[in-house]
Amino acid sequence: MLRFAPRVATRAAAAFQSSHVAAGSAATQALTARWMSAAAPGPKPANPEFSSGPCKKHPGYNISNLPTAVLGRSHRSKLGKERLALAINETKRMLGIPEDYLVGIVPASDTGAYEMAMWNMLGAKDIDICHWESFGKGWFADAVSHLKLRDTVEVTEHTAGYGELPDLTATSKDRDICFTFNGTTSGVRVPDGCDWIADDRTGLTLCDATSAVFAMNMPWEKLDVTTYSWQKVLGGEGAHGMLILSPRAVERLETYTPENRPLPKIFRLAKKGKIEAGIFKGATINTPSMMAVEDYIDALAWAESVGGNDGLIKISNNNLAVVEKFVAENDWIDFLAKDPAVRSNTSVCLTLDLSPEQIKAFVALLEKENVALDIGGYRDAPPSIRIWCGATVETADVEALMPWLKWAFDEIYRTSGFKHIETGKTFLNHVIAHVVCGLTLVLSKYINLDYFALASTGTSSSLAPKSNWRSALSLMYQYQPAKYVQLYDVHTILKRSESCTSELLLGLQLRRGYESKV
Repeated sequence: MLRFAPRVATRAAAAFQSSHVAAGSAATQALTARWMSAAAPGPKPANPEFSSGPCKKHPGYNISNLPTAVLGRSHRSKLGKERLALAINETKRMLGIPEDYLVGIVPASDTGAYEMAMWNMLGAKDIDICHWESFGKGWFADAVSHLKLRDTVEVTEHTAGYGELPDLTATSKDRDICFTFNGTTSGVRVPDGCDWIADDRTGLTLCDATSAVFAMNMPWEKLDVTTYSWQKVLGGEGAHGMLILSPRAVERLETYTPENRPLPKIFRLAKKGKIEAGIFKGATINTPSMMAVEDYIDALAWAESVGGNDGLIKISNNNLAVVEKFVAENDWIDFLAKDPAVRSNTSVCLTLDLSPEQIKAFVALLEKENVALDIGGYRDAPPSIRIWCGATVETADVEALMPWLKWAFDEIYRTSGFKHIETGKTFLNHVIAHVVCGLTLVLSKYINLDYFALASTGTSSSLAPKSNWRSALSLMYQYQPAKYVQLYDVHTILKRSESCTSELLLGLQLRRGYESKV
């Protein structure tokens, strides 16, 4: 195993700083940062809660402000029904839901609402199910494995990997379409307007919009069944779902009864060919938490105070813009969703140039510092972090978080040492790393550099595509002939061995370029 004494790197860096690069310059800072323990970067977010569900309470929230008159009263009392009806009516008004659509409060959060729609309505037509992350995949599994819909109709799966969308235009207007509006675990949403859904469709669209409602414009004319929960964008409490039905969905409920499909009581939306209209007026199927209802009404009032639905969308977009700017300025972090047109402004999923174990350490470090809580990627997603940027998260807190992400990355990088070489990398990767190290040393000798240091201070994949190596090489042109230090990270090669060939070619190109300049 190749090892180089730290004092060699330190001496080289000191010579470089004193002789050729002004102290404090960006170039010097970039090259010496790997040796130094990163200092705390500045103020922490005033609120470290960035969970993707349940999500942060709205600014100014205080549980003591909630009305308590309905607590201890029956939800079927006059007062109970009035509060439930207020929650429904304010939802409909604020979201601009068409007058002839129905809105109801149902059990079991978004999951209960969506399953309720599937069990009541699917099976009348062939089905297209689109999924690109965990929850959409779960709806597909339920349709095939539990409802066993393939026994009676054709079920076509349209899927893509995390960070991408399937070809939504491959769906048919004459089939029912199931999809998520925003993939909470992948950070990928459908395009604005849902133009891929036909206006003259004969099938229904069933949309899980739990992390989209109140953060994205919902094209209601394209949506027949829409579900969400209180705990997402408005930061409400869990356990209650919202079910929004178009007239076409109501017609399906009143004209289609699935054969041999028993429905539990909490799933029953129709009786004797007629929809249970009371559900959509506040007469819930089962007993709701009236405390949670008051909490939701409070959240709606706050939403109104910041500009209603448009104001909420603006805040989420501003939060996303902060993260986008940071990602553009740092090459070690990227969006799981590469296409900005389908990038979520709520569940913002980010990949890091760290191993899965290091990402866990990264998340734990930020939690330990009380900077960011609950930002680990979803268990089924690729190794990543997930920062909630919904409207209850203040933009100032997102701005304060960004430098701390860099600080945590530098801390993990600095403290990792040679762990990757010592824990489970293949023999081939060891060979590749040694060959690249050797060639790099030869290259440094060939171009007559006075100092060359190999710093074993981390495991970032900073060589590809925008790298510390590339940055260091550019300094050759700026300060040649000069004494300088190039930081070269062996662990990057181990982490991304597929990039070794291109990096070796880069070295050869550098040599030819340097010869031509001198």
